[in-house]
Amino acid sequence: MGKMWSTKRALDPLIERYTVGDDPEVDLMLMKYEVASTRAHSDMLLKMGIISGAERQKIENALDELEYLLGRGEFKIQVDEEDCHGALENFLVRKVGETAFKIHIFRSRNEQVLNIVRLYCKDAIGTLIKKLESLKAAFEKRSEEFRELGMPGYTHSQRAMPTTVGVWLGSFAALIEDDIALLSFVRERLNRSPLGSAAGFGTPY
Repeated sequence: MGKMWSTKRALDPLIERYTVGDDPEVDLMLMKYEVASTRAHSDMLLKMGIISGAERQKIENALDELEYLLGRGEFKIQVDEEDCHGALENFLVRKVGETAFKIHIFRSRNEQVLNIVRLYCKDAIGTLIKKLESLKAAFEKRSEEFRELGMPGYTHSQRAMPTTVGVWLGSFAALIEDDIALLSFVRERLNRSPLGSAAGFGTPY
C-alpha cells in the first residue's frame, strides 16, 4: 500500500530513512495500545451502525491474530510503514480488505496518536504506583522496627529536637504516599478518550 501522504514524485530513500528514523522500533512498543484503541473504536462504530456485526467480527479476528503475533515477537513494523498506525492499517487491509478503511470513520491519525500515548502512560504510571506502594510498605515496616531507636532530628543541616529512626523512616513513607496520590490523579486525568472527535472539526456523517 502507498503512504497516505504519497505524491506523484518519488521520495529520496535517504530522506525517508532520515525522517522515519527508529520509529518502527519505538512504535512496536506502542502496538498493543494501537490494537486496544482500534478494538474500542470498532465497538463504537458497530453501536453507531457504521459497520455490521459481521464486519466487526472480521476486524476482531484480525486484531486477535495481530496480538498473537506481537506476543510471540513475530510482528515487525516495516520502514515503509513508518509507524504502528500504518502497520496496523496494512495488516487489517490484508486480512479484511475494504472493511479496514471503515476504521478511520470518526477518528483521525492525531486522535490515534493521542489515544495510544495516553494508554501507554496509564500503564506506565500503574506500574510505577505498584513499585512505589512496595517501597512505601518497606519504609513503614522498617519504621515500626526502629520506632524506639533515638536519633537527633535535623533542621537546616543542624541538630535540633530529638526524634527516632522510626519517625525519620516514616517521613519517607509519607512522602511516597503523596507521590502515589499525585500519580493517581494524573492517571485519572489521562483516562479520557479522544476517539470520535473526528479531528476536532466534525464529520459529514
